[in-house]
Amino acid sequence: TLFPYTTLFRSNTDDLYDTNRVDMGNGLLMQIRDETLGEDLLMNTYYPFATYYPDGGASTVTHNYMAKLTKKPGSDIQLGPFSKDLVLKINYQ
Repeated sequence: TLFPYTTLFRSNTDDLYDTNRVDMGNGLLMQIRDETLGEDLLMNTYYPFATYYPDGGASTVTHNYMAKLTKKPGSDIQLGPFSKDLVLKINYQ
């Protein structure tokens, strides 16, 4: 029996600027990149992470994620502290 794992970065839909960037509320947009897959991720979309084989295979699997901030078009950047919550959801079947 195989156990495929998928992951998704979930954001409040009110925070989405488009399908792959979150509005930080301070003139910046945040995008998540899966360096392991070599692609920018769409928010609220499942991506393959790993498949667990109970009878063997790798016992540890990692993915490297990077958050990239860019200036929101037509907005001024506001100085000061800021934060945004994203949920990394891991699903197995």
